[in-house]
Amino acid sequence: MSNLTHILFFWIGDYNTLTYMLVMMYVLFGVVVLAYFLSRLRKNRRLFERYIQGQWIRKGTASDGTAWQIIYRFQGDQLQIKAEPKFEQQGRFRIISEVEQQLVIEAYDLKGDDLRTPLPLTGSVSSTTEAQESNPPKPAKPADRMQLVLAVDPDMDRLVINGRTYQRFK
Repeated sequence: MSNLTHILFFWIGDYNTLTYMLVMMYVLFGVVVLAYFLSRLRKNRRLFERYIQGQWIRKGTASDGTAWQIIYRFQGDQLQIKAEPKFEQQGRFRIISEVEQQLVIEAYDLKGDDLRTPLPLTGSVSSTTEAQESNPPKPAKPADRMQLVLAVDPDMDRLVINGRTYQRFK
């Protein structure tokens, strides 16, 4: 036997004690790894998922004097957008990411009025080919998905949606 083995036997006693010590080291290592992963789960928690629930309003007046308003309503995983002059859209949403006080939300299964319009053709008529003339572009389908960037200001009870400030509607 080597000198190290003699020293371990003298210090520990026998192979059973050595085995128990190694098992305890593995258990301790497992506890440390488990604690690390549990602490990481806590950091991935959504802090402002409940805060955005409810109705958020933005009001104003157009240059011609017409009053307008936009209301975003978040309820559960449902999203509803209403505006005056007449605009309405509803669908579902999910939070894609949350960093500090900024959330990126994907709205999907959208139904109702559409924000998109078909893009005009570019280029002159003489530059189009026969294939382009026989297969003109189709009008754009209504968007069934969109992304919203939300900045949360709980101190002032405000929500900034795509760069525009909304107040909680009570």
